[in-house]
Amino acid sequence: MNDRYLFKAKDCNSIWRAGLLIALQEGRCAIEEKDGSKWACDSETLCQCTGLKDKNGKLIWENDVVRDKHGNCYKAFWQNNYYQFSWICVKSDIFSIGVKWDLWSFKSFEIEVIGNIFDNKELLESEE
Repeated sequence: MNDRYLFKAKDCNSIWRAGLLIALQEGRCAIEEKDGSKWACDSETLCQCTGLKDKNGKLIWENDVVRDKHGNCYKAFWQNNYYQFSWICVKSDIFSIGVKWDLWSFKSFEIEVIGNIFDNKELLESEE
């Protein structure tokens, strides 16, 4: 299966479950993992895979925070008005916070996943 169509979300024990999205309703979703196990999850944590991998071969998911070789940090997000995943700058000494780029504007060998907005809220905090 193409990674681009995978989803992940946290179950009731705050464990990330990744696989097929099989249901989404009233604040809950269900994920079916590769082994066929099905998990009820919190839809607030639902993230779709971008289909890209970082320099270490790790999948990049919606709401992941990545760092480039210069130390700038970006969050992957879905841009509804363009129907695509994009990057938004969340930490930088040279770019304005909030600047957006097309997801494909960075080469995967230049970036590394350093966390996500759910488990690593500090990655979105200003260093000032």
